[in-house]
Amino acid sequence: MLYSGLVSITFRELSCGEIVALVTKSGLDWIGWVGGVHVPYGDVAWAR
Repeated sequence: MLYSGLVSITFRELSCGEIVALVTKSGLDWIGWVGGVHVPYGDVAWAR
């Protein structure tokens, strides 16, 4: 099965909430978050 998604580096200037809204509106299946920009490396609580 194929899944479609995006990598958040494409949208560095947007907030996490804005990216989630775009993915939801577009019907995509996943987000590849960029560490250091949207999800800080090692911050498991933020990632959840």
